[in-house]
Amino acid sequence: MRIFSRCGIPLTLMLTSFILLPLAAVHFIPPDAGMMAMLLLFYCINPISSILIGILAGKQTPTLWFLPFLSAGVFCCTACLLFGWDSAFVLYADIYLLLGMLAALISRVAVRRRS
Repeated sequence: MRIFSRCGIPLTLMLTSFILLPLAAVHFIPPDAGMMAMLLLFYCINPISSILIGILAGKQTPTLWFLPFLSAGVFCCTACLLFGWDSAFVLYADIYLLLGMLAALISRVAVRRRS
């Protein structure tokens, strides 16, 4: 039960940036501006979200270690459902996973040095 209370903010961030924003972009943005919205998501919003999720996971590594993996999986599943299967989405998911894991590692080292 305690793990769910600790995951609230990262899961909300994950839901918003990896599911709700792409759905809104696909359904509400006209096709002419859709490519720009997707580029903004893929190159700006999603990497920042992965880094923030990694930082939050690094603060409590023994219980939240799975969050960077979950965020990369959620991104890959959402992108494949919305746009069809493409190997580029797996590459993006790998990069987001790497960013999240590096942020978790740096956050974990910073927490250990403080205490």
